[in-house]
Amino acid sequence: MRKGWRGWATALLVVAVVLLGTVPRSEAAGRVIDLTALGYETDIAVSAPHASVTLEFPLPRLARLQSATATISLTPNLQLNADAILFFYFNDKLVETRTVKELRQRKTFTLALPVERGLQQPLRLRIKSNLFITDDLCRDYYSGGLFFTIHKESRLDLNYEMLPVRTVGDFFGSFQQSLLVVVPTDAKLAELLPAAWTYGVMKKAYPQLDVQIVRASELAGKPAAPRIWVGLRNRLPAYFAKTEAGIALADPNTLLISAATPAELATLTKQLADLPVLPVNPAASQRVTITPQESPAGKANEAIGFGNFSVQEGILSVPVDFPLYPALLGRLPERLGLHLEGAYTVSSEPAKPVRLDVFFNNSLVHSSVLDQTGQFRRDIVLPAGVELLTRNNLGIQFNYPDEPGQCRARGKMQSAQIFPNSYMWGAGQGKPAGFGWNNLGLLLTRPGMLLVDEELGGAMLRSVADTVALLNRQLPPATYAFPEALPLAQQTEIPTGRYVVVLAMHKNIPPFLQERMPIALGNDFTLLRKENQTSRFEYQANVNSVVGRLGEHKQLPLLILSVNQAASLLAEALHQLNRASRYEQLEGNVLVYSQPNRLYSFDIRDKGLVVEQPAAKGMAAKLWGENRQLLIALAALLALLVLCLVFFSHLRSRRMPPTPPQNRS
Repeated sequence: MRKGWRGWATALLVVAVVLLGTVPRSEAAGRVIDLTALGYETDIAVSAPHASVTLEFPLPRLARLQSATATISLTPNLQLNADAILFFYFNDKLVETRTVKELRQRKTFTLALPVERGLQQPLRLRIKSNLFITDDLCRDYYSGGLFFTIHKESRLDLNYEMLPVRTVGDFFGSFQQSLLVVVPTDAKLAELLPAAWTYGVMKKAYPQLDVQIVRASELAGKPAAPRIWVGLRNRLPAYFAKTEAGIALADPNTLLISAATPAELATLTKQLADLPVLPVNPAASQRVTITPQESPAGKANEAIGFGNFSVQEGILSVPVDFPLYPALLGRLPERLGLHLEGAYTVSSEPAKPVRLDVFFNNSLVHSSVLDQTGQFRRDIVLPAGVELLTRNNLGIQFNYPDEPGQCRARGKMQSAQIFPNSYMWGAGQGKPAGFGWNNLGLLLTRPGMLLVDEELGGAMLRSVADTVALLNRQLPPATYAFPEALPLAQQTEIPTGRYVVVLAMHKNIPPFLQERMPIALGNDFTLLRKENQTSRFEYQANVNSVVGRLGEHKQLPLLILSVNQAASLLAEALHQLNRASRYEQLEGNVLVYSQPNRLYSFDIRDKGLVVEQPAAKGMAAKLWGENRQLLIALAALLALLVLCLVFFSHLRSRRMPPTPPQNRS
């Protein structure tokens, strides 16, 4: 009897370890962080005038660093002067200098990094350079040779000890390489959604982590990484019986988010974004109170601040760039304006003043001459019709005249700064001309709705979760999307006042949604013609593919992502789109994803584009379309048989003796 009791106890312990991953973590940890973990998929080319780069390596908040080394692989451009110097800083302290000559002799080397008590996080490795080719820096700049390349194998090797996890805040400070979001095995859509929100928040707040979402039945074989369980109380394993409802620490490796109803669970999950351990929402931290001011579109009452506390440098030009997110404003503006304040090095020749150029998404929107005071204020209203994107680039350039000796290798460096009390403002109510992959995020801060086809089956969890993560990618830093979800089959009309995302098998998309799309999916293909160019968009029922289409309903985005065969391909496509390099290559408002890993997109918002859909086909045309290759092969075989019969018939007629003439009586 005692042996049987011990056997059951051992079995239960094994189940708990597999299910919850509560394997005790060693206090000592070693980790290698390469550039891939920082989001770089290729080598980094660092060019003048931005001839420096800062790499931020994440370190868990509970980690106490014991030792650290940096392995750097760096290749200077062949044109660079051998005496040019590169400086290496770790957390703003100079740790090494190397000349271009030394780097050409040995491009990969290891540096021991200083470790101090209370080291700030993240760890910052900065590489700054004094690049030149000749004594004429201005000529060097226009040669295109002022750059060096940091290779992907560069990395930090860290050894640290982890403090024990005792609170919910400690749990979020223990993340190292991976994180699991877990839902009960039999969870339905209403319960899956809060888990998907959790996944989306974690993917955005901790981009360096490998975040996965799984059902409890899929936990076997998963690493003992920190995990967040999200579920209804009546569906949780008995292990959680003594863990309080709400957001609670079940053990040092497990955070539980639980409630009695799906509505309560959703409310709890939204509170994750407000935890003090996560970054502060810029809509709250950067909102600026301004005196209402008149604009061509009406009064501007709200503004979002930007600027920096550091000084930029250059030779003949000092560039300063900022990302601007109009979605942070209370509503989509009709007109956008800028208030700029800053300081700059004055020109040594008053007759040749410094010129200020302002670019919005690479288009010049303002140019003016600065005085000799060294400080400036400018108010700029963007021209009417300027297209607003999800993420807009504000480029500010201080252009200096060519002064004697300035272009010498040891010449004068110019400096400039945009003060943090600069801001952007919006006025009026904007109406998007048409949604595309680059402006989808303008309205994703509004309430949203996911319409989910339950025929997606096992692919539904990952498809919903990666859709939420994809929406979060479009939003400003520390801003999150919490769309609600409903089964697609229950809908008879498009929800109003919300952006809508549809995840479905193509055959299940109802007509009221299809008619709002910019392009119809035929049984075969659609031709897109513009002037003398023709593109063929193939959509064939016998080829598994995912098609994403962006439409509009009452001035809000309407996005349909559909798959025509295996639902697992939809989850795969969404996972690929969550890679920055894949999403950034999209253009227009239609995308296609097919195996093996083929992704392309195009734009059919162009007024000069003619869309031609194939005409309705009869039975013969349908058979031809579905069995084209087989029918061609049969026709070729039939033609070959006919030729053979003709040939042998002709050969036989030549070999037969001629018929003798008949006698006439």
